[in-house]
Amino acid sequence: MNNYPILKNQNKRLDQLNLYTILDTHTEAIFDDLTKMVSKLLNIPIVLISLIDKDGQWFKSKFGIDENETPSEISFCQYEIMQDEIFEVENTLFEKQFQQNRLVTSNAKIAFYAFTPLTYNEELNTGKLYTIDRGTRKLSEFERSILKTVSKTIMRLIEFRKNQEEQIIYHTPQTISSTTYLKGFTKTSYPKNLFLATSTS
Repeated sequence: MNNYPILKNQNKRLDQLNLYTILDTHTEAIFDDLTKMVSKLLNIPIVLISLIDKDGQWFKSKFGIDENETPSEISFCQYEIMQDEIFEVENTLFEKQFQQNRLVTSNAKIAFYAFTPLTYNEELNTGKLYTIDRGTRKLSEFERSILKTVSKTIMRLIEFRKNQEEQIIYHTPQTISSTTYLKGFTKTSYPKNLFLATSTS
């Protein structure tokens, strides 16, 4: 039996996530560049852009691991999606709810992790930006500011991506009868000033 918590606005959150038509899509260089950049800036081995649905989490971008997703029963995501601010665990062995988790006790040996919410309209957490280490550590204020900035940028990219898809559907003369095309969406020319743009939502 699952004993992890469920958000009160879970259905609304999942509806918003589904609107992005981003789950199970191909890798995109602009997201991969962000995870790589965070890894280098923070000198941390694992960085993930995770989108969280009802069954677990799926990684839109990953740096430092091979997995594409983790189910709810072994991930921390159902606890984390409850948080609205940066949350960090300096040593998972000191946190009762994680001590027996396979991500801690197996060869993965996750000791430190922190996540920053990917939030729509300051209300719905659609996912997380993860930073993970196999040794204990603590984020500095500078590192926290980097994570907040990058998480906002990720949401702007996701929103921009969604808007581009809608333009393809509603402003082209041909009829698109399948979502297969959208799942192959990888070649958008993102504007150079996107990192300075405000959300279009």
